[in-house]
Amino acid sequence: TRNRRKTLGSAEASAEFGAQFKLFGQSVENALEFADTPEKCDDALTRLLAQLEELEGRFAEQDEFLADIAAKRESLYEALSGRRQSLLEARQRRAQGLVDAGSRILDGIPRRVAQLNDLAQVHSYFAADPLLSKLRKLVEDLRALGAGVGADDLDTRLKTARDQAIRTVRDKKDLASEEGLRLGRHVFTVSTQALDLTLLPRGDGLAYHLTGTDYFAPVADTRLEAFRPW
Repeated sequence: TRNRRKTLGSAEASAEFGAQFKLFGQSVENALEFADTPEKCDDALTRLLAQLEELEGRFAEQDEFLADIAAKRESLYEALSGRRQSLLEARQRRAQGLVDAGSRILDGIPRRVAQLNDLAQVHSYFAADPLLSKLRKLVEDLRALGAGVGADDLDTRLKTARDQAIRTVRDKKDLASEEGLRLGRHVFTVSTQALDLTLLPRGDGLAYHLTGTDYFAPVADTRLEAFRPW
């Protein structure tokens, strides 16, 4: 009778362990399906290991179950760790792609700013330009990915470009006036006409001359002597 009760107890324990082990396996599959970020992988691993330890404690007296629990613990760790690593690598690739895209937008700012002539245009450009709006969205996406360093770098470069654009336009306005180019108390006339190189008679010979300037350079070429009468 005693042996029969022991046998029945072992059979009941085996059945209960099998059911609990099957449920745990389903929990692992669900965790792998829904763990779509490295953080969720960490949370799932912590939770499932705790469940496995609880299961191990309930059946601690049945040595035949311990090997199955140890094997499940190892496979659980490998599965979630591998999942976490693949998600982390994908996140890093995504973050680097966003940083590269943001850098390309930033590289184009100086060319665009060079066409601006007053502060109103600068403020309008940095407030409403579609590409810069895209850049700000990239910064937000980087922060959402946890890539704060890349986000801060793009944000800092954007602010620096804006400050530089403001200084450049202010310098232009400080230097330029209706009379010409101003340097301290001195004003220099600025010619906006196109420069052409010409050849003109000057003194006893010919000289190169840039139109609209006082630049003359004598031409010394013996081959021209034959044409002096003309």
